[in-house]
Amino acid sequence: MVFNLGGGPANAVSLRNVLDEIEVITGRRVPVTLETPRTGDQLYYVTDTRRLEGRFGWQASVGWRDGLRDLAGWLRDAAAGREPLPVRRVSA
Repeated sequence: MVFNLGGGPANAVSLRNVLDEIEVITGRRVPVTLETPRTGDQLYYVTDTRRLEGRFGWQASVGWRDGLRDLAGWLRDAAAGREPLPVRRVSA
C-alpha cells in the first residue's frame, strides 16, 4: 500500500511563499526568474494524506514554516561539521 506524506490542505503553500521564507531564515536574497508555465507543468498540488490518516491516525504536526526552519538548522549544522541531530521524531 502506498501512502502520501505531506502537510495536506492545512499546509498548502506557494513556491513563492517558501522562497520568501527562505530569504527571511537565511537573510539572503533568493534569485528568481519567472517564466510562463510549460505544457505539463503542475500549477497546483496538495498532498492527499487521507489514506495515511485513516490507516494510522497520522496528521501533520509541524507547519511548513517550522519544518523549513528545522531543515535550515540541520543544514547549517551539517555544513559546520557538527553532527546534525533530528529536531523532532515522529512515529506512526
